[in-house]
Parts: sequence; C-alpha cells; structure tokens
Amino acid sequence: MVAAIAVGLSASGVERISVVLFSVVAGLFLLPEACCASVAWLRERTPRREGRAPPVGFGAIAAFLIVASVGLTHWPLRAAYAISRGALDDASQRIRDGEPMQTPTRIGLFTIRGAEIGGNWHARVACFWTDLDPNGKTGFVQCGDREPPFNLWSSLPLGDGWQLIAED
Repeated sequence: MVAAIAVGLSASGVERISVVLFSVVAGLFLLPEACCASVAWLRERTPRREGRAPPVGFGAIAAFLIVASVGLTHWPLRAAYAISRGALDDASQRIRDGEPMQTPTRIGLFTIRGAEIGGNWHARVACFWTDLDPNGKTGFVQCGDREPPFNLWSSLPLGDGWQLIAED
C-alpha cells in the first residue's frame, strides 16, 4: 500500500521534494519490518525447505525497495513523462500558437489545471500547471536547457527541454 502511494504520487507529477520526503518517512517505517522479515526468512531457510516461498514479510522488503527507488530516481514520474511527452509537445505548440486551452484537461497521463505562456519578457515558456496553489504553482515547463525564469522551490529536469517545477 505504501509503495503504491509513493508510485502514484510520483507518477501524477507531485512536487519532487514532497515525493522525496514521503519516501524517506515511509522508508523509515518500512525499514525495521523489512529487516525483521529478512532475518526471519534467513532463519527459516533450511535444506529441506529450500523450494518454499519466502514468508509474507517479504512484501515489506519489496515495499521498502520500491519506496526507496521512487524517492531516489523518480522513475514513475519519468515513465509517465515519457508516455506523455508527445502530448505535452503538441499542447505546447498549440499554446504558443495562441490557441486557448480549457482547463482542467488531460495532457497525456497528467491532469492540467492551468496552462499559460509564462516567465519574463525574454524567456517566455510553455507552462502546464498540475497544482495552482496560490503560494506557488507546480507543473511542467518547457524552457529548453536554460534555468526556468521562476522563483523556484524545486525543479526536476525531465529531458528534451521539459522540467517539473514548484514555485516558492
């Protein structure tokens, strides 16, 4: 359950630091159970039980590893981005061409709550916001290789000019 929540948070485009913090806290709760499960499994292994399946506690080990990998690599977000990249590129071109976008809408696997051309006068970038928090928006921006022209809390480069950012 905890591993599924971590995967879901990351894949939905939740701000990077929140995903890392959730992974750390969840990992701290899962680690003792995973260690106990590992010790119990090693103690049960005898030559006559070699073909037996690992105990139920093996799930704690798997959950810990999944949560850790989500916090360290953000692989669910990167997979969702890879699947959605074509749709994000198409939407970016449409918004740059001046086509209005009704929100909320789905672009690829992501729910977009706001879309705009943002930034300052010399660095206008396509922005697709997944969270419109008045204290700082979170979403996908296409700004090439340059630093996004926003007051950032966090950013995660996704490749091909796209980043997931959270404003401060």
